[in-house]
Amino acid sequence: MSDISTIQAQKFRESEVQRFHSENKILKDDHNRVIKNTIEKNEAALGQLRKDYEKQVAGLQSELEEKLMGIRQKHSGVYNTEKDRLDTELQNLKKIHEDRVSELKIGQQNEIQQIEESHRDTLHNAQVKFQKEHMKYKT
Repeated sequence: MSDISTIQAQKFRESEVQRFHSENKILKDDHNRVIKNTIEKNEAALGQLRKDYEKQVAGLQSELEEKLMGIRQKHSGVYNTEKDRLDTELQNLKKIHEDRVSELKIGQQNEIQQIEESHRDTLHNAQVKFQKEHMKYKT
């Protein structure tokens, strides 16, 4: 009986090992399927996150470019205004300088005329005095 019992025990053991392997394979396949589904879901979620991130980056970049263009336009307007103001101020300074130069020229010409007139008067008086003195000595 021992041979029959050992054979039965061995068959039972083999059937248990085979059942264990088959259950193990089923569990392994289930776990692999769960892991694969989880990976696919996470990859899909990651892809969506990347798309959302890229959209957000593109939106922010567009917004910043618009702000930059606005600032550039404002700066350009301020620059042109200040340039016009500077040009006007420069023209005014040039005109004031020319007016002062003209005033100085007129003043110097008047002074030269006065000096010449004074010189003529002095020469005329000296000539008259000379003639008077000359007449005195002649007579």
